[in-house]
Amino acid sequence: MKEEIQLKIIELIDEGATLESSPELKILVESSDEATKFYESILVSESMLESFFGGEKARAIDSKIDTLVEEQLAKTQM
Repeated sequence: MKEEIQLKIIELIDEGATLESSPELKILVESSDEATKFYESILVSESMLESFFGGEKARAIDSKIDTLVEEQLAKTQM
């Protein structure tokens, strides 16, 4: 699976998209078994972070992840 697809999936999830609310996310996730597994692993990871760290620390980590994704997207656009 291309890194661009992974980054787009992460970006959509961070924006609050779900499979039910975002046709774009659904298409990406259903594009391959790898994409489906990647999506599911993100959901599990987020759930584990929230339960381990609690709400505030999980949001701080999400913010750092958002920054990393934005940096990676900027690099790929260059």
